[in-house]
Amino acid sequence: MAFLIKKTIAYSMLGSICEIKKGKFNIRAFELKDTAPFYRLVKKNKSRLSLYFPISMGYLTNEKRARIYVENKIDLALSRNQMAYLLEWESTKELIGFIVAKNFNWKKRECEFAYWIDEDFQGLGLTTAAINTLKEYALEEWGIETVFLRIDGINEGSRRVAQKCGFDLEYISEKEFDRGDGQKIDVEYWYLRK
Repeated sequence: MAFLIKKTIAYSMLGSICEIKKGKFNIRAFELKDTAPFYRLVKKNKSRLSLYFPISMGYLTNEKRARIYVENKIDLALSRNQMAYLLEWESTKELIGFIVAKNFNWKKRECEFAYWIDEDFQGLGLTTAAINTLKEYALEEWGIETVFLRIDGINEGSRRVAQKCGFDLEYISEKEFDRGDGQKIDVEYWYLRK
């Protein structure tokens, strides 16, 4: 039991408050009580998310399945296979985004970050602040030495976030990703090495 408690604490410790010009937001671990608000956020942003998160969106079709999704994210975090976090606007406690460290290779000390932000909160610097916070945590607390992002080359917002956070474009993989609209797209691999 002590081991489970220790792992739970390690997952939930990120709990950072980030400040941008427009206000403050929290980065925090998923909890089961997040199911309904998370599902509402996903539903609101469905058209955008379906392109880049087609597997997740195919699963998040109703609140019952959203609960299973949230339970799975918590279990994956406790097993150190994936660390998914919510972005929450501090003043209202409204969920405004999602960030995840995934595809861990603990031998290489490497992982990938993926993220999305509510359309009403785009362009405020939230994603940059969240990536920088998770990046520092991964490098300092988890012992990660390499973080990478996979970005659609036409997604200028994500390209700017990568550049602002110190990532470098290393290569482009042609026609790698099946977008939710059926189009195969090139994927840019952006790396940050300690």
